[in-house]
Amino acid sequence: MRRVGLIKKKFLTQHEIGHIIDYLIRAEKQHKWTKRQYAAWVELYNNKDEVISRIYHSLNQQYWEFKPFKVFDIVENGKHRKILESCPEDLIVDTLLFRCLEYVFIDVKKMIHPNSYGSIRNKGQHKLRQKIIRMLRDNYNGVVAIVDTKQYYPTINHEVMMDIIKRHVKDKWLIWLVDITLQRMGDKGIALGLPSSNILGHVYHSEVDWKMTNLYGCKNYYRFCDDKYIITDNTATAHEYAKILRELIVNDLKQEYKPNWRVASVKTERVDILGAMVNSENAYLRRKLRRSIERRLRRIGLEPYERFKAQKVWGGIKGSLRDLTAGNLIKCWKNKYPRFFDCLLWDKDRTKIMRKAKRKHKKLEKYILRKWA
Repeated sequence: MRRVGLIKKKFLTQHEIGHIIDYLIRAEKQHKWTKRQYAAWVELYNNKDEVISRIYHSLNQQYWEFKPFKVFDIVENGKHRKILESCPEDLIVDTLLFRCLEYVFIDVKKMIHPNSYGSIRNKGQHKLRQKIIRMLRDNYNGVVAIVDTKQYYPTINHEVMMDIIKRHVKDKWLIWLVDITLQRMGDKGIALGLPSSNILGHVYHSEVDWKMTNLYGCKNYYRFCDDKYIITDNTATAHEYAKILRELIVNDLKQEYKPNWRVASVKTERVDILGAMVNSENAYLRRKLRRSIERRLRRIGLEPYERFKAQKVWGGIKGSLRDLTAGNLIKCWKNKYPRFFDCLLWDKDRTKIMRKAKRKHKKLEKYILRKWA
């Protein structure tokens, strides 16, 4: 097995660090910043050359030390998640690590399973759900086995992770950077919310994915982060594959699976798949997701600055409704939230106006940088 080397020479340059800073302060990121984050990034940009030089030399000499996390909790789909926030300089280093790992495990090694989705280029949640829904519609007697890992990110074993990294990476500098990144969480786990955690989570689970398809012959095996879906033609086969997958989670990943794993037939009941309730004939939006969308529709008014905001909101909603039975739902929304749909259809020449907005949006980042400078 060929290991990948010369990562430090390829990625650790002052030009690459400067490019990462420009990427992290782009306009799409700024609407999520708090006032404290905005002030920190402004201070960093005003001393950009000094920051780039400091990060480069500390990483080159391998004496970089991460600062403590700022911890806050969020509620996502009824689940309480602990998000760990890094300071701007640590986020720059973590993004550099993400690009190195992406180059090794996706571009060169192609180690990530083709049926693994979530936080990977061109492999989002909507694409996987669309694929599963179309497959179940073609198979009237389809059976779905759903297995989920308990506390996936916080329980990742550091020894197993480093063993995988060392078997595929030859560059000692990258191994050192992964090691100090894992040590930020203590004895086990990786931080939820960091760029490097996305790719590390897939690398940690990749060997189990390949075992399920190549060793055990499970053709229709799919994974979205820690959610795993197995589609078969009969219940007995689905139970057999679910048992194998649970054993792999315990033995190979050194983790636990959730006790609410299930095997369901789409012919007799609806199955929850990534925010949609799916059976052999129809697929409906889940109630919690529908209510969260309706809250977004309710907030849009008729002010001029919210017209483009409505276009952006609808662009995200359309992805959630793809391949779902949602015709009656959209008709209901049109009657219930007329202000939102008036914003979408506010001018006959809206396509021309949106082109101008896109051109303006490209210049927005340069304007902000000039303003800060």
